[in-house]
Amino acid sequence: QLVGTLLEAKDPSIMIQFRTGLRLEQMTAYLEAHPPEIATLQLQAADFLALVRNPPASLLADYPWLQLPKGATLEGYLAAGAYRILPDTSAEELVRKMLGRFYEELGPARLQAAEKGDRTLHDVVTLASLVERESPVDAERPLVAGVYQNRVARKMLLNADPTVIWGVDLLALEELGLARWPEYSFWNVPKEPLASIEFPAAIEGYQTYRSRGMIPGPICTPTVTAIEAALDPDTATGYLYFVAIPGGNGRHDFSKTYEEHLAKLREYGYIQ
Repeated sequence: QLVGTLLEAKDPSIMIQFRTGLRLEQMTAYLEAHPPEIATLQLQAADFLALVRNPPASLLADYPWLQLPKGATLEGYLAAGAYRILPDTSAEELVRKMLGRFYEELGPARLQAAEKGDRTLHDVVTLASLVERESPVDAERPLVAGVYQNRVARKMLLNADPTVIWGVDLLALEELGLARWPEYSFWNVPKEPLASIEFPAAIEGYQTYRSRGMIPGPICTPTVTAIEAALDPDTATGYLYFVAIPGGNGRHDFSKTYEEHLAKLREYGYIQ
């Protein structure tokens, strides 16, 4: 009877799966939704959100490679993928698993490369998150990273749609309330012109149609290919602009001058 009971016993663990390119609030919305595959999870989404937005010093001390600027969240450092955990796993235990996997996927060599020169890992992950949201095509990600690096070097506006959308979503979520986050549709382009949208001072650095320089921090967790692109952006081409190719499966057309960029916008039907 004992043997039979052991053989029939079910594995109590559950599988949490976070797809690539998510922001912290999307992960939180998934936990709040409690879909069937994680129905037995006792972890509270609010606890997870509080921890990742305000990681305590006791947590950060265990990850010396994670040199966050003062007041920064864990945005960008929680690795995507599947995590098998027990129903009573705490928010901190889950976050530690995700940080550990991020470090494993990054690897010592990339970590050392990120700390060379006047850059930090946070700088690299920030740029990589922008690349992650802009292009799903691995081969062109170094070019996208190069465009933004070139714009920063020339003190141009980034004019990066994903950063503004990130801010718009953040403000909308604050008004909506956590209980309704699972029904929210993320990353949709606002109807109004992006340059006309105003942000409060706390996040004005993400309004890249108005604020110059790189954004203050990541807007999602980047994949390894996006991080590699941020580590070695293709700036030599001199590209400063790119436009999505309609029906191009995520591909972009790159330009060196504004005039060339305008011509391609007309070619692809974005402007008359």
